[in-house]
Amino acid sequence: MQVKRVLPVPQKKGPLTFTLSGCGDITLQYKANDLFLSRTKAPDDIGVAPQQYDLTMQHMPTFAANWQLPYYAQPEIQLGPLTFHAFGALVGLAILVGVRHGAQLAAQRGLSPTLVRNVVISALVPGFLGAAVMDAVFYHPERIQDEGLSALFNLSAGMSSVGGFLGATVGIFFCLKIMRQPRLVVGDTCVRALVMSWPIARLACTLAHDHQGRLTDFPLAFAYPDGARHNLGFYECLFALLILLPFIIWVERRSWYRPGMTMAYAMILYGPARVFLDSLRSVDQVNSDPRFASLTFAQVISLVMVVAGCFLLRAIRQSTRATAQ
Repeated sequence: MQVKRVLPVPQKKGPLTFTLSGCGDITLQYKANDLFLSRTKAPDDIGVAPQQYDLTMQHMPTFAANWQLPYYAQPEIQLGPLTFHAFGALVGLAILVGVRHGAQLAAQRGLSPTLVRNVVISALVPGFLGAAVMDAVFYHPERIQDEGLSALFNLSAGMSSVGGFLGATVGIFFCLKIMRQPRLVVGDTCVRALVMSWPIARLACTLAHDHQGRLTDFPLAFAYPDGARHNLGFYECLFALLILLPFIIWVERRSWYRPGMTMAYAMILYGPARVFLDSLRSVDQVNSDPRFASLTFAQVISLVMVVAGCFLLRAIRQSTRATAQ
């Protein structure tokens, strides 16, 4: 079946009519975020009355083309045989910002520079390892079958942010246990530094288009080649910059702030946001994230984070009341 004539796409929303050879006039119309096709005129060489029928296609929402953010390839710089991508540069910048901010906070809170250096090493190494392992195990298990155990340590193939959180948390926990340092104070310092650097890290994901969501007509969606989609890295960047970071700073400046509250409130605030954002992940692409009981791996861990944050906050408040008595 070949297209005989196609009318220009109208600027305003409405039906689009075109003619297919041997089929008559076909009308495309969006209704309730679905695409409907209707034959409104029978072919001239067939003496039958026009027929009306609808065919609904899933994942074909209405697009507001004038509002979507433009899609662009990830920026890169070629220097001889080496190629530097925006993702790697921004991740490196995020690490530098986090380490520098953490060192400043540690000095203000009376923590030694040696402790800061050991904590950074204890967080970065297990963090990157956890990010690579979790990505391979829970998001791309086929890589383990193809590449063997080496897939667990391939950082360039993909990284799970939640896996990075888990790895860094385990590393810091054992570091503080060995050095016998105040866990709540150091933990709050690490989380504050992480929150400060998180918008930059998620900007890296935004430019690399690592986390594409469902097709949508949302104004902040990106106009990808296959249609406008949510860019979840971009949304999380905005969330960290406009909500998470200001709220954590506000909490630490309150008179009722106690050590450990930064960790507790960060988990309580970030967990639901991540669960919501992951609900927008694409389900129609080849590399769509696998689900476990309709939940992504990140959603499961995020729910655990919320529960852990609530328990930690409750324990801090109980300890505060007991000390006051």
